[in-house]
Amino acid sequence: MASKAERRILRRQRRARRRFQRVMTGKKFVDHPRYGDQPIRSGENWTEAEVRAAYWGYNRTAYTRDVLFPETAIRADWTKQYAGWGWRRAYVDIARPCRTCRRWFLFFALEQKYWYETLGFFIDADCVHCQECRHEQHVQDRQVQLYEALLAKPGKTRSEWLELSRLGDALFEIGYIKKAETLQRTRLPRRLRAGLGR
Repeated sequence: MASKAERRILRRQRRARRRFQRVMTGKKFVDHPRYGDQPIRSGENWTEAEVRAAYWGYNRTAYTRDVLFPETAIRADWTKQYAGWGWRRAYVDIARPCRTCRRWFLFFALEQKYWYETLGFFIDADCVHCQECRHEQHVQDRQVQLYEALLAKPGKTRSEWLELSRLGDALFEIGYIKKAETLQRTRLPRRLRAGLGR
């Protein structure tokens, strides 16, 4: 007989799955360029209880909107993981809403295996943004790095000033640069404007 706490967790898991099915009726997940937009069956036989026992964080999904797909679970190689409190004995496809755009996406078991065993991410690192939002964030991060490098560079050429101005406008538009006055630091100096015309 299950304890009161275990029954409460099971009820929350069932509610999360029903909520997920209601939300996903007629919808698709955000498309991942490598893995697609549907759970990938592994062919291994894992029960939901075994999957949740394979990593402490999988039980955490009972308290959020995440949904696990036990039929997608794959065995993990704990010797390649960078862990703190515990290891992952299995990876499983997890469906969740993106924190940025609120669309549902899949954090694939194969993607987790790549993160934790090949790239060496810390085992408790988690994916909370869809692939599209992560890509946009990487583009923005590169723009910020280039903007800051150009801003700090002494003796900029005319083309570097124009690039700095373009980056400043783009970063102001997305809210990275808060004050319009700051954009004046990115404008081409009067001494270099001579040959540009109006």
